[in-house]
Amino acid sequence: MKQTATPPKRNNKRVIIGAALFLLAIVWGFGIYRLDKQTLIQASPLWYTALSVGLITTVLITTYMALNSQKNRASAQWKWWFRMTAVIYLYCTVAFGTLAVFLMLWLNSALVDSPVQEIKLPVDDWNAYKVRRREQVYVNVTFEGQSQRIFVDRKSLAMGAKSIVLTLQKGRFGYWVIRDKSTSVFP
Repeated sequence: MKQTATPPKRNNKRVIIGAALFLLAIVWGFGIYRLDKQTLIQASPLWYTALSVGLITTVLITTYMALNSQKNRASAQWKWWFRMTAVIYLYCTVAFGTLAVFLMLWLNSALVDSPVQEIKLPVDDWNAYKVRRREQVYVNVTFEGQSQRIFVDRKSLAMGAKSIVLTLQKGRFGYWVIRDKSTSVFP
């Protein structure tokens, strides 16, 4: 007797698509981590972008699901819809929100058309933390009235850096992109 494989159910396809989007979001997150170190930006615009894109895609997906639903829209079904919407919002924020943040940072960095500026800033303080046996060292500086964290080499701070020289360009969305950085022992 010949056995044939049963085709996957529709729910399995949704789970596979959701898992793939979640894994892609992790990859986009690594890109955000790399681009965030090169961009002088506060965390709030990144969060607003991710959460609003997640909300918009959630509304679109749940509207599509509601229009194509064969279920009875009785009052008992609203609990199911609420739970489903919460799960979809989580997936959409992680998958599509991180994609939007990655694209925003990448386009800001890639589409630069402003002149290069060199700025010398005094180092407010510095700190370090370990990530997988590697020490990440950063300095805190005040730039345009906001505290910014700029990652530097450990060797730079061993010499007692008092200031940092940044080579900056204004990106497409108005956020500064760090093209080069060097520390100085002179204030």
